[in-house]
Amino acid sequence: ERSDWVRNIVTSPEVTLRIGDREFRALGRLVTEPNEDRVARDLVVGKYQPGYRGDLTSWRDGALVVAIDLESGEPPAL
Repeated sequence: ERSDWVRNIVTSPEVTLRIGDREFRALGRLVTEPNEDRVARDLVVGKYQPGYRGDLTSWRDGALVVAIDLESGEPPAL
């Protein structure tokens, strides 16, 4: 919560998400809803734990969860 980019999102949530050469207008926010928070944590750990030699449990339980919501509602094609 002390990082400049987190403070910026809290102050001014309008962000640009760039994936490759595509840009998307979006809104950043801190995730506060408990169910959304748990799903996000589980998804990230589920993706990265298999290739990580350490244990991500404490990171999963203590990390700050930030969401980036696309304004158009259209997910970026990867």
